[in-house]
Amino acid sequence: MTQLFIDGQEVILPEQFELELITENPYFTRNGEYTYDIDIDLRVPQNRQIYKNIQRSDVTTKINNRTAVITAGAFELIRGIEVVLSVDNYTAKIQIVAGNSQLNYNGEQRIREIEIDSVNFSDDEAVNSLYGTSKTYHAVYTPVVAYKTYYNNYVNGLDLKNKVPVFNHSTNMIPQYYLLYILENIIEKLGFVKGRDYIEDYFWQRVFIVNTRPELKPQEILPDWTVNEFFDEIEKYLHCIIVVDKFTGIYNIYKRSSYFDFSSTIYIDDVLDDNIEKVYDPDVDYAYNYDAVSYDFPSKDIYRYFRLDENVKPLSTVVNVSSSENVDPANYQTYYDNPYLIHSDKYGIDYAMVKLVNYDTTQQEYLTLRVVNRFADGGNNDIENKTTFKIVPADIGRAEIWNYDGMDATCPAVKSITEINQSDEKIGITDLINGNAKIESYVPDRIYIGIYYGMQKVTVMKDAVYQLSEDVFPCSYVDHYFIDEFNPREDTMPTHVNMNYTLSFSGDTGLLSYYQDDKKIDTTIEYSFKFITNKTYDLRQIFVIRNKKYFCKEIRYTITPKGLDKVAEGVFYLVE
Repeated sequence: MTQLFIDGQEVILPEQFELELITENPYFTRNGEYTYDIDIDLRVPQNRQIYKNIQRSDVTTKINNRTAVITAGAFELIRGIEVVLSVDNYTAKIQIVAGNSQLNYNGEQRIREIEIDSVNFSDDEAVNSLYGTSKTYHAVYTPVVAYKTYYNNYVNGLDLKNKVPVFNHSTNMIPQYYLLYILENIIEKLGFVKGRDYIEDYFWQRVFIVNTRPELKPQEILPDWTVNEFFDEIEKYLHCIIVVDKFTGIYNIYKRSSYFDFSSTIYIDDVLDDNIEKVYDPDVDYAYNYDAVSYDFPSKDIYRYFRLDENVKPLSTVVNVSSSENVDPANYQTYYDNPYLIHSDKYGIDYAMVKLVNYDTTQQEYLTLRVVNRFADGGNNDIENKTTFKIVPADIGRAEIWNYDGMDATCPAVKSITEINQSDEKIGITDLINGNAKIESYVPDRIYIGIYYGMQKVTVMKDAVYQLSEDVFPCSYVDHYFIDEFNPREDTMPTHVNMNYTLSFSGDTGLLSYYQDDKKIDTTIEYSFKFITNKTYDLRQIFVIRNKKYFCKEIRYTITPKGLDKVAEGVFYLVE
């Protein structure tokens, strides 16, 4: 016998009813379990009592997140939340969503409308954050360079005293929120409880969202995306899957490549022979192609150096050198006046010659090498449909940190790409009331990130010789090659042997190798089978059908007054 319970109260179902239960695999669709519409007869007194407080004009305002359970005898077929679709004089129309479908229920909400919990560290807590990651702190107070280029314009300014960081408060103190914290806090604000985050063991625990504006709340450093758009970009870029347990409401975050690692095997024996169907090239927008990846950079000049236009290299002459320190200064002007690129064999880095201005009293121009194309597209360039990311590396700069013994060190630091426009024009109360005041608003178009590398030794000049510092300093960047136009020489580059984290796609530790550590699943052919069953299945398992292994995309069940119908239909992908 099939029964429906709403917050523990039984809803009387019609004597003759039939509804469809759909279970989807979040690996392929980001959905979980849900039913199609269920009609509740309000002429039944017991049902009318359960739905009496719902306003017909707006069914969403009065009752939210009521638990809905459908049972068949001793078996729970679905447990989730009730979604009231409509109410009229005689009928309430509802739907049940569970697991990831429950997570997606608020998918059209804007993430900037969610009140993300902020932090306000004391000086001691801010110092301690420099020795942690997202596993221990929600944010880090590392120095970050502001947009303007004048000297020492950065936030979270600090000095060293007795080898310990001391914030000097000559600049704003602004927490740099970790990306994983923002993700987890949004999920928890939607009503779910954290289980395990399996990707925080990777370098993602050090990735933070860059912000140099003290007035912004945590949600205001995010783009104007919906919840679904945010989750799509997160899962795509971090190569992960957010999975909500349909029974407990606990969410886990899995690395895509390990999602099926602990799967058991399910044998489907009773297949209906006359109901086998193949669908070729189905419309699957969830099948990310990690064989070709690209950043969706904005049209800022800095990103023209981060990734060269496809026409630059074919029109340039490449000069190979063993390392950047071997570039003869006598050739600087030639390399600047003509289309030359310099390639360092030592690190596989490309440079271009650029002209800069000393921001001191001399304002003198000089030529120097600048790293280019570190964030070129990854993978097979012949593939047209690349997977593009709107979570992108921030600009790069450096911060000067002084030791109390009079020494200073140049530390790598990420840089905000948005200018802080602080108008000198005073705003009067009348203009403010009348709406005539110009009030700047800020809505980023992407998520700009950096990597916090922790407290590291950096390159300093001592006794006229470049060498690694005795002290350690907070370092943030977007690549493990800490080279900028001020310090282009590789022999002055800080080396971090145990921290080769990068947002670049290339190299042994690049993101492309992280993405391509994935199962190759051919989603261009879908196999549909009808089969006999007396239970529902966990779609994370491997299914064996006629001696072949399959991944399961979805299974559809029919529920009748007697319980689960014996015929179910599933959609599968062949395991290569």
